[in-house]
Amino acid sequence: MGEVYRADDLGLGQPVALKVLRQEWAGSEGHLAELRAEVRVARSVSHANVCRIFDIGEADGRVFISMEYVDGKDLASLLVQIGRLTQDKGVEVARQLCLGLHAVHAAGIVHRDLKPANVMLDGKGRVRITDFGLARDVDRASQRGTISGTLPYMAPEQRAGMGTTIRSDLYSLGIVLHEIFTGRRPPDFAKRSIPDSSHSEARPSPSADTADLDPAVERVVLWCLENDPASRPPSALHVASALPGADPLAAFLAAGLAPPPEAVADAGGSIGLRPASVFLLGAAMAASIGALFALAPHSTVVGRSGILLSPEILESRARATITLSGWTEPAVDREAWFDMRREPGGPSLVFEYRQSPKPMVARAEPRIDVSNPALDVPGMVSLTMDGEGRLRGFHAVPSGIDAGRGPPSRSDDAFLREAGFEQRNLESTVPSMLPPVPFDLQREWRARTSPDGRGRVICEASFRGLPVWFAVTAPGRAGSSVGIQPAPKGMARAVAVALPWTLALTVALLARRNVRLGRGDRRGARWAGWLVFASTFFRWILAAHYSGEATGHTGVLADALREAAFVGGYAWLGYMAFEPFARRHWPLALVSWTRLIGGRPRDPLVARDLLIGLSLGCIGAAGAASLKAAGLKAGAPGIVPGIPEPLFLATARHVLAGLFTYLEASLLQGIFLLALLVVVRIVVRRRDAAVLTSGALVFLVAVGNLGGGAFSLAQAALLSTLSLLAVARFGLLAVVALIASWQILERAPLTADLSRWYSSHGLLCLALVLAVAAFAAANSLRGRLRVGAVLDG
Repeated sequence: MGEVYRADDLGLGQPVALKVLRQEWAGSEGHLAELRAEVRVARSVSHANVCRIFDIGEADGRVFISMEYVDGKDLASLLVQIGRLTQDKGVEVARQLCLGLHAVHAAGIVHRDLKPANVMLDGKGRVRITDFGLARDVDRASQRGTISGTLPYMAPEQRAGMGTTIRSDLYSLGIVLHEIFTGRRPPDFAKRSIPDSSHSEARPSPSADTADLDPAVERVVLWCLENDPASRPPSALHVASALPGADPLAAFLAAGLAPPPEAVADAGGSIGLRPASVFLLGAAMAASIGALFALAPHSTVVGRSGILLSPEILESRARATITLSGWTEPAVDREAWFDMRREPGGPSLVFEYRQSPKPMVARAEPRIDVSNPALDVPGMVSLTMDGEGRLRGFHAVPSGIDAGRGPPSRSDDAFLREAGFEQRNLESTVPSMLPPVPFDLQREWRARTSPDGRGRVICEASFRGLPVWFAVTAPGRAGSSVGIQPAPKGMARAVAVALPWTLALTVALLARRNVRLGRGDRRGARWAGWLVFASTFFRWILAAHYSGEATGHTGVLADALREAAFVGGYAWLGYMAFEPFARRHWPLALVSWTRLIGGRPRDPLVARDLLIGLSLGCIGAAGAASLKAAGLKAGAPGIVPGIPEPLFLATARHVLAGLFTYLEASLLQGIFLLALLVVVRIVVRRRDAAVLTSGALVFLVAVGNLGGGAFSLAQAALLSTLSLLAVARFGLLAVVALIASWQILERAPLTADLSRWYSSHGLLCLALVLAVAAFAAANSLRGRLRVGAVLDG
């Protein structure tokens, strides 16, 4: 279009470059329009690696553009002079070229004529992209029918007149990179025509011209020279991040963009932990686990309960008690389990037993409980015992046609003896409780003393000679329904109803927006969704009650699939909603997680974060146990002993169901914590302030759950500190490992007394944590566990 001269700006006293339109074109409105378009397009780009355009002017009938003067030479002349750049210099130039080209593309512009002659290098080796005479905005450039550019550097679709896109510039970039590192253009460029797969195997190999070329450089060049535009890099920043020695995240973060998942996975190196660090973490885990065993008798409900009979013995006693009561109708279906009951003095462990003359099918939950299914079938019996086998509750559903039935063959105080009471220690009182079943006789007593040292209220009701209700309650609970909490009213109820729906709607809208814009990591979301789906599904299947009927099994499977699909779908939505923001504002938190779901479970960095998370989880569980033990010993208000997971006190399959429960919970809570950290980071902007603010929010939530008091505050501080340390410093994988190991160890029935029937259940939970920790330690030390390495630390 013209010639370029060096000139002096007499007003500013600075050198500039003048691009002067050819004389014969000065009177052409078409060429003048192109010159104005070049100025308009180029001035929309502002980047250190793009030549700046100042203005357009006219003097003595000559039209010109004033632009930044670059004191150096163009890349084409330099390559003719020296042949090719050294690899280090070539990588430096290539990276700057990628950054400049990305700035052009980010402004919505396709250069369409990228070649060495349009790349300037100043005296300090800094790159400038020049000559926007053929550049167009993305929409205009994509129009078919026009062929513009320099033939040897055109992409196949550009040469075929099919329009140009950002990926067409990346093809030209690949040819320029080939020249930078080899000194010549690809020899077969002229053979390429329309973009299809027919020439995919004919791509030039840069290493054929340069034997010592870094394989990473060759991969980048071949990636750009893919014949199909869809197979080329998505952006110039992807090219920059794939160059040797590049920080995969730096270019994207410097450009204010979220790095792609591939760049996140390549960040952080592949260095695990030093042997000394692994041994230190192992020692911390061993000390924490030892403390859990030592503190269990003082800090857990199971440890403090004294005698705890096995489920088999308790179930046998329950059946004997039912037979003794006169309920002799054959049972078709039975279920038994441990559960927690809140008492004025703290939670206590109880054994629940149910039997029914018809199959029992749980609704909305996988397991049978005291009200699921409802006790509405005549002949159904529900019975509650404490851990020592003493009767604490009895509920039977009578039949309306039992009028001719006589009294059962038992003494009037049989239930009292089963409950551990004697008539002489009881005081008869006016009934104050209303049994929830039909009855025609009711009696009530108040215990002067009771087996556990607290006064009790005992109520018994019968119907036509058969006992239908028996309850042992705390003194202050007579006349009220046990376990019923008052519903929130007014504003509290509105908030309780609206908050979950508002959160769900926000997550769904954010996820939809990210999907529509192509921002979300769909592979990561699929993994998060499928992991939660599988955990929920297996938890449901393993914990479910099976009545023995095929229809019941089908119902369990349908319920499991429905629940797993709902929870897994919510995990997918949550991940898609917040993961792009995490990649933009806290990408290092996703490095090990992205590698793990990318099929690299043995990666040293994955192993490092996994081991650190498990260690922090063990430390947290031990710290919480010590605070509970100290608070209980001091009689601090609000401190309750550690409550075991009921599933961990049942059969082996129920133990596995409990483990899946905490895997599901840890994944969801880990995603929530990372989302919280990212949202706070967006609001407060500073990294340290975001960590402190997020920690304060987690602390407040924990205080709300644990209650007041110094020991509860200390527990909340421990939880918030360790969880935020894990997610902010080591990332999503570490905090998931922390939450899972902490919850499993805190709620596993650990005991040093191996004669206890539940000791194997606690050891199974512990074995899982230790097995994962051993796997992580071995992979973190892979290639480093040598005598010299150990001695060097």
